[in-house]
Amino acid sequence: MAKEKKAKKNHLKEFFSDFKKFITKGNIVDLAVAVVIGGAFNKIVSSLVAQIITPIISLATGNVNFVDLKWVLREAVLAEDGAVKVAEIAIGYGQFLQYIIDFLIIGLTVFLMVKLFTHFKKKLDFNANMCEEVQEKFNKGEELNEFEKRWYKRFKKRNPDLAPKTLEEQAAAAAAAAPAPVKEPEPTATEKLLKEILEEIKSQKEVK
Repeated sequence: MAKEKKAKKNHLKEFFSDFKKFITKGNIVDLAVAVVIGGAFNKIVSSLVAQIITPIISLATGNVNFVDLKWVLREAVLAEDGAVKVAEIAIGYGQFLQYIIDFLIIGLTVFLMVKLFTHFKKKLDFNANMCEEVQEKFNKGEELNEFEKRWYKRFKKRNPDLAPKTLEEQAAAAAAAAPAPVKEPEPTATEKLLKEILEEIKSQKEVK
């Protein structure tokens, strides 16, 4: 009985341990973040379409609501009292157009975001490679070419802390980081008097 309880306890502990590893994996966390951001982004796009773009299009098309657009295949048949006897048959293409507009806007927005991210990533990779090349030339004492000089001047102006360091700058930084020499304190009056007495006793012994 005790062995069964211990086995169940170990099994439960192993289950929660595996679950913890699963939910803390990088891919799972990234997916959760993407879902949350995607939900918020969907609200932004829906608001953009419904409250900004659709009214402008409706104004341009004579105040027509896209959702109400339809192609009637057969008119509704009404009874004498006004009740619908035979329902209308129509193709509601307005909602379909609305979904197409939503899709195009979402696609365009995602495309622009990816392009922007790719542009910044390429720029970061380029600057990182240039930093390595310029720093290596500085360490070897080699001269930069004209392109490297222009890049270095521009990059150092924008990112002075991240820019490659010349040999002079490295020496200055090392000197600034080195601990200052400890200055011995000035002897007190009592210490001076004791020193004079010791020197006087020493001189008297040498005379004898």
